[in-house]
Amino acid sequence: MNIKQGDILSIPLLHNLGYTYAKVILPHEFLKCEEQIMLKVFNYRTTEVKKDVNFKEVELITNPLLLAGKPRLRGSSKSKVLNNVELLSDDYHIPDFKNNFKLLSNFDKVKDEKELQSSWTLVRNLYPNHQTEIDYEKIKHLEFWGNLGYDLFLIRITMEFLKLNGEKIGNYFPEIKKQSNDMYDKWIKFMYFLVLNSVEYSKIPKDIRGVARK
Repeated sequence: MNIKQGDILSIPLLHNLGYTYAKVILPHEFLKCEEQIMLKVFNYRTTEVKKDVNFKEVELITNPLLLAGKPRLRGSSKSKVLNNVELLSDDYHIPDFKNNFKLLSNFDKVKDEKELQSSWTLVRNLYPNHQTEIDYEKIKHLEFWGNLGYDLFLIRITMEFLKLNGEKIGNYFPEIKKQSNDMYDKWIKFMYFLVLNSVEYSKIPKDIRGVARK
């Protein structure tokens, strides 16, 4: 099954923490860019999958996230297409992203993004070839540029809900405390770093959601 513009997905959270939901945005269908899958994940969690939920008034849990490839619709930890809705005017707004080429190689050496004050750039219209340098304070509320594989996406979203509920993420993901050179462990630590530095979406002023400060 192929996903379509406006599909509503149920997404299983890891560690049997229930389900959340996301709207599929396919920017390449209305914007000149490479084929992309963007998921707007709602701040809504249930113990069982609910099929008929109106998400028009439900906040996102974090900035929209880009996937590398498609959501898994078969096998373990699969998402399910529940229904399809028309895009709202806000869905056609493609968010800005922040980027820092030093971050991937230094995130385990710093406690937060503020320590990497220099080398921050702004990505607009999903076009990374024309990044512009920008002050960190103007973009700290944006999502970090990059496409997440489905498994990392599940880890990221599960961590976001744990953080929101005030739970200790390390109790569920012990990898973040390990001294390891394993690449998978490093990616889990990077997801943890992103979650610690993410701004709760509902607390971002509406006029700067998805856009850099002027």
